[in-house]
Amino acid sequence: MLGLPFAFAAHFAPEYLYTAARLYRERFRPSDTLRKPHMMVAVQVIAAETDAAARR
Repeated sequence: MLGLPFAFAAHFAPEYLYTAARLYRERFRPSDTLRKPHMMVAVQVIAAETDAAARR
């Protein structure tokens, strides 16, 4: 509602990501700082040489 960007830590609460994004877009109001909504999402990524190594 303040016309600011929004960052969401999806790795802490992934089940709320889509709800948070929807609410942010619905309630966003343009401001001198930002004319359109801008959302950043933090997610956890695990990478390894093989699937088994990644699971370990």
